[in-house]
Amino acid sequence: MSAPARHDPSCDKTRMPSSWSNLQATGEKRLYPADFAGIDDLAEVCWMAVKDNLIQRGYGPREAKIHLALHEALVNAWKHGNCKRPDLLITFRWRFAKKVTFEVLDAGQGFACHTQTDPFTPDRLAAEDGRGLSIIRICADSVSWKNNGCHITITFTHP
Repeated sequence: MSAPARHDPSCDKTRMPSSWSNLQATGEKRLYPADFAGIDDLAEVCWMAVKDNLIQRGYGPREAKIHLALHEALVNAWKHGNCKRPDLLITFRWRFAKKVTFEVLDAGQGFACHTQTDPFTPDRLAAEDGRGLSIIRICADSVSWKNNGCHITITFTHP
């Protein structure tokens, strides 16, 4: 039996403005998912950390796409980046300003993040995986990678 999924709240950093007129908030969560159920649970922890802020800032109409992009980025970091290892850290950061920016960092070896295959070809549609990055690109306004693909930045402009 694997260790339960956990996030390290002692390392969480959240800064909220004293006034909403500033419209800036940042935060970070450090995650150690143990298994697929664990990454789903931790993705929900991350979503709950940003959901209310998104709605208050007028992103409500895009809520489903933002949620899906975040979930896909976290699952990809755990499954492909960290090779499902529960001892490896995934970091989720968020920043609210004129745009909403999410960053997901994994401890993996990286990948050819600029090589793009079409996951919607008939031979790929039945595959269990291979659509996550395309889903993120479809949902977000901007997607970029650093550190050989171990650090994804996802940006959403105000609706």
